[in-house]
Amino acid sequence: MSNLLVLWLYLALFPWYSNRTAPAGASVFVEVQNLRHERGQVAILLFDNPNGFPKSPERALRNWKFPLGKDRRFALGNIPEGRYALSVIHDENANARLDANAFGIPQEPYGFSNNPKALLGPPDFQEAAFELQGKTLDLRVKMIHW
Repeated sequence: MSNLLVLWLYLALFPWYSNRTAPAGASVFVEVQNLRHERGQVAILLFDNPNGFPKSPERALRNWKFPLGKDRRFALGNIPEGRYALSVIHDENANARLDANAFGIPQEPYGFSNNPKALLGPPDFQEAAFELQGKTLDLRVKMIHW
């Protein structure tokens, strides 16, 4: 019992101790623009290197799925500082993949951080990469429709 009391007093008198144990990551707020409707979900994949970007979701560092409604701004939290690229998909039928036709042309809207021109295929990691430093970052991703 006395050990518990000493620990409680220590933490109460020195609150800086608990703040140093696990620094919280930053938040990225992604505003998705140019959506046609509110059906389905928005899938956001965060990559920290070019391997698998943007076509291999299993190689993403993190991924999020948000049900689509009126809100077009999504919060991605607890991300350490670093260099990243985002791939965003409007999964209109919520089947957890980017649907494409027989020629491989996407049939659902998609986009990337930095909104690079993706004319004859997806951009490379460097074109979509951004630096995350500090507590928050706001990004806008314009969805591409074929």
